[in-house]
Amino acid sequence: MNTLTKRLAIIGYKLFEWIGKQLFSHFILAEDSYKTLIPHNSTIVLNYPIVEESNGRSAQKLYDLVYLGDIREDRGALIILELVNQLKKNREEINLALLGKIVNKEKFDIIIEKYCLEKNIKMFGYIDYPEAINIVKKSKIGLCLLKPTQNFINSYPTKLFDYMNAGIPFVCSNFQLYNKLIQKSNSGISVDPLNMTEVINAVSKLLGDKDYREQLGENGRSCLQTMFNWNTQSDILINVMNSL
Repeated sequence: MNTLTKRLAIIGYKLFEWIGKQLFSHFILAEDSYKTLIPHNSTIVLNYPIVEESNGRSAQKLYDLVYLGDIREDRGALIILELVNQLKKNREEINLALLGKIVNKEKFDIIIEKYCLEKNIKMFGYIDYPEAINIVKKSKIGLCLLKPTQNFINSYPTKLFDYMNAGIPFVCSNFQLYNKLIQKSNSGISVDPLNMTEVINAVSKLLGDKDYREQLGENGRSCLQTMFNWNTQSDILINVMNSL
């Protein structure tokens, strides 16, 4: 971003902030990081899931790996393809469920054909949330290998909570915010998303140890019920609404 672009961005933000203050008496922020942008007259209400939407994990596992959300390069799409390609060398039947819209599908398909992964990857496209969660529950490991961009580093991806809600462990990028979630929940493994050896080792460890995999999934589900759920946030929102 050059100097002129930065100045225009700052001016645009200041203008937005001024207009917002004239129109709104209070702001509801969905991420902790937004507080630095709007420090006054604002309250953080995190977008945690409603646990009742899921009945926990499924004993029947149809997929080794699952990814939920938009499938883009900055969200680790090519990293995931390379992961499946490498795992296939020792696990010929490795399979992956992709649940979401594929951005730049032509390039995606070329790589799948290059690696001969047609039989290893099932692309569902965009599907309704209840159906998507049902597929997540029938998978062994959730993936969240986002690249280290500013937006991802400072905000929780809801897919992590979806994996926890479904009772499955996850392998995610080792951003500080995500590491704190893992420390509190012991529900997944964090890795450098740009280090394929780390990614492969983490996924292989979970695939090779059913007891460990199920324990992490159970930890995540339990933690979601007590900490990272909408019930912990709804009262905050109600209190703000009542105070206005």
